[in-house]
Amino acid sequence: MQSDDREVVDERLLTETGRGGLFGEGYLADRPLEAHFGLAEQPRVVFPSGDRGIVYERGRTETTYSPGSGYRALVAITGRRIVMAVGGATVDDSDQIHDVALDTIEHVTVERGGGHVAVQCWSGETEHWTWFPVGIDAELVARRVREGAQAWIRFDRLLSETRTALAEAARNRTTGAFEATRRALDRAESSLTEAGQTAAAYDAPASGMNGRLARLESRRRDERRRLSLARARSFRTRAENHWRQERYERAAEYFERARATFQSLRSREDLSSVMAASVRQHVTAIDDDLDRLSVSPLSRAIAAQRAAERAADPLAAVDHWRDAFERFRALVQLDWGRADDRFAGERSLLRDRLATVVEGLVVAQQRAAERRSQEAQRLRDDGQLDAALSAYDDARESIDRALATAAEFTPEDRDALHERRTDIRSQIEAIARQKHGDDDTDSASAVPDEPITAPTLECTDTSVGDVGRHDSAPARQAFEAGTADNIDTNQRQSVRRLQTLDDDGTTAAVGRIWQELGWTVDLLEEAGPDAIATRSRDDPTLLLWVRRRGVPVTAERVEALIAQRNRREGDHSAILVTTDPIDPAAFDAAMTHGVTLVDNHRLSELARKTGVRPDAIDDGAGD
Repeated sequence: MQSDDREVVDERLLTETGRGGLFGEGYLADRPLEAHFGLAEQPRVVFPSGDRGIVYERGRTETTYSPGSGYRALVAITGRRIVMAVGGATVDDSDQIHDVALDTIEHVTVERGGGHVAVQCWSGETEHWTWFPVGIDAELVARRVREGAQAWIRFDRLLSETRTALAEAARNRTTGAFEATRRALDRAESSLTEAGQTAAAYDAPASGMNGRLARLESRRRDERRRLSLARARSFRTRAENHWRQERYERAAEYFERARATFQSLRSREDLSSVMAASVRQHVTAIDDDLDRLSVSPLSRAIAAQRAAERAADPLAAVDHWRDAFERFRALVQLDWGRADDRFAGERSLLRDRLATVVEGLVVAQQRAAERRSQEAQRLRDDGQLDAALSAYDDARESIDRALATAAEFTPEDRDALHERRTDIRSQIEAIARQKHGDDDTDSASAVPDEPITAPTLECTDTSVGDVGRHDSAPARQAFEAGTADNIDTNQRQSVRRLQTLDDDGTTAAVGRIWQELGWTVDLLEEAGPDAIATRSRDDPTLLLWVRRRGVPVTAERVEALIAQRNRREGDHSAILVTTDPIDPAAFDAAMTHGVTLVDNHRLSELARKTGVRPDAIDDGAGD
């Protein structure tokens, strides 16, 4: 018997057949032992089992497979299984062949007694095979079986973990939970690395381990490519959404992210020709998008100015001039501080154009004031004093807006505007005195003289009723943590800050709040919920919708949300977080369908309790 401490193989046991006699021992009857191996299967240990042959026991049933006269029972331990052949064991002197996979063996023992040494391989509490090794150390046989069994059991466990992680990655990718997909792929890669180390330590290139590793590694690479493609497409979709909302810098950032992700895919050597062509098309399309985006703000600003110049009605002209003013002012501020300009328009020329638009806006506001003053005078002449006061008040407001614009951009116009405002106020006071004979309205109190300041962002604190509750523990936790009977000054400020956040900023704030509540949160980039929150197996998954549209939440909106929830498999709780007003019917729908509503005050209280400061959240945080 040959042995190099790695393999114990007698070639004759593998290749010979035939019955033995007085001067030699037999082998198998039909075919040599090696004929029962797979194409790539190699034996590591081969030995005869004594005259008793091979014994199989299951429960209380014992079966002995004894060789025929002049033949032997042979056992081969390969890289993946144990092959047992009993020569001439049947009534017609044919061989009986049995095999046991190494990964089904739980433990191995060596039994000594009665002049025999036996090796027992157990596949369960009551099932085992027994051999009686001849010409080889039984301990060596047992050690080889243990090595193979332990390696295969560990290898199979790691591959099972890899498959589970890959399936989870695919599910998360299809729902847009890209961060969860990445984590699942990282786990798959870790399990594959350990499995590769196990295969290398077992040193069984023909065992089939390497082939299974290669197939799963190919699946992992494919899923990683799919994730990159999905993220790139999502970046492009978000860029287009930002563009539609005229958030040009964010649109450019997401287009650039999409292009960088597609470019990273192009550098992969394992990319198929079809996918490579698709990636090239995406990159070309994104370059075209960036070219069109670069001129979009300027084109729309010029279009707004042209509309203002064509407007015949003074009031309509004011609206168009203000639109043009806001667009040119935003255009001047785009990419402020960047070394490279991503948007068309020389800044010095844009400032000149902005000055022209400001002049047009001030003139339009003056004309609107004159139009309302003329209407006021006609109403006064007709004796409609209340309507005349209202028209003069409109005229004064137009002058006030012109003064606010001039205070910021054209201070040289303020004196003339103040004079015109004084004239209008004199008319208002005259009408008030004219009305004095009919009532005791004091002219000083009829129209208060408010100071003129630059325009500021006005935020209206919107209050809603009770929050609809869900009976589940996580939904109730979010509700109870957000309940507050009184809203102090700090909370009102927090509410206002939450209302001024953009979509991404609000979603980021919600994600941070739920993270502080102990949940793992994934912000989604596709249609459907804005975030998914998970915690333990006992808790249902939270589907978080974040809404800030400036219009009331309706019952139809709640029902649409429910339809999206019901299309998902598993136990999910729906939570709608909104800074918008909520219709009473929406509360009824939420209570009927088990949806938790969190309004701006509840959200502010949650932020306070969890330590998430809205004023520390930049617009779009968490992208």
